[in-house]
Amino acid sequence: MLTQLWFPNRYWRLALHQDAIASWLVFARDLVLVALVLVLAMPRRVPTRSP
Repeated sequence: MLTQLWFPNRYWRLALHQDAIASWLVFARDLVLVALVLVLAMPRRVPTRSP
Protein backbone atom coordinates (compact mmCIF):
# COMPACT_ATOMS: atom_id res chain seq x y z
CA MET A 1 0.00 0.00 0.00
CA LEU A 2 2.80 2.43 0.80
CA THR A 3 4.30 1.86 -2.63
CA GLN A 4 1.01 2.79 -4.25
CA LEU A 5 1.03 6.16 -2.45
CA TRP A 6 4.02 7.33 -4.45
CA PHE A 7 4.25 5.12 -7.51
CA PRO A 8 3.62 5.87 -10.36
CA ASN A 9 2.29 9.38 -9.68
CA ARG A 10 5.34 10.69 -7.83
CA TYR A 11 8.01 8.49 -9.39
CA TRP A 12 9.29 11.02 -11.92
CA ARG A 13 9.42 13.80 -9.32
CA LEU A 14 11.55 11.50 -7.18
CA ALA A 15 13.74 10.28 -10.03
CA LEU A 16 14.31 13.60 -11.77
CA HIS A 17 13.85 16.29 -9.12
CA GLN A 18 14.51 14.52 -5.81
CA ASP A 19 11.07 15.47 -4.45
CA ALA A 20 11.20 15.49 -0.64
CA ILE A 21 7.69 14.08 -0.09
CA ALA A 22 8.29 11.18 -2.44
CA SER A 23 11.64 10.50 -0.80
CA TRP A 24 10.05 10.37 2.66
CA LEU A 25 7.32 8.04 1.42
CA VAL A 26 9.90 5.68 0.00
CA PHE A 27 11.86 5.86 3.25
CA ALA A 28 8.71 5.13 5.29
CA ARG A 29 7.91 2.16 3.06
CA ASP A 30 11.42 0.81 3.50
CA LEU A 31 11.23 1.16 7.29
CA VAL A 32 7.93 -0.71 7.35
CA LEU A 33 9.45 -3.50 5.25
CA VAL A 34 12.49 -3.78 7.53
CA ALA A 35 10.24 -3.88 10.61
CA LEU A 36 8.11 -6.57 8.99
CA VAL A 37 11.16 -8.70 8.21
CA LEU A 38 12.39 -8.33 11.79
CA VAL A 39 9.02 -9.34 13.23
CA LEU A 40 8.73 -12.31 10.91
CA ALA A 41 12.31 -13.42 11.63
CA MET A 42 11.79 -13.55 15.41
CA PRO A 43 11.40 -17.07 16.74
CA ARG A 44 8.03 -17.95 18.21
CA ARG A 45 7.85 -18.25 21.95
CA VAL A 46 6.17 -21.42 23.05
CA PRO A 47 4.45 -21.04 26.42
CA THR A 48 5.84 -23.41 28.99
CA ARG A 49 3.68 -25.12 31.57
CA SER A 50 4.57 -24.78 35.22
CA PRO A 51 4.76 -28.15 37.06
